[in-house]
Amino acid sequence: MFFVWVLLGTAVLFVIVTPFYKGRTYLQDQAEASVEAETTVGFAVQPEP
Repeated sequence: MFFVWVLLGTAVLFVIVTPFYKGRTYLQDQAEASVEAETTVGFAVQPEP
């Protein structure tokens, strides 16, 4: 019964907190990455022979 009460308490807490939570979306544009940063990190695309 202990775990039943813990799960019930967690569900009630989740229902109370959820309306106040604001999600964030992080977008990254590939055009913003510089060539220097790509070569230092090692993500530069090499042409195929």
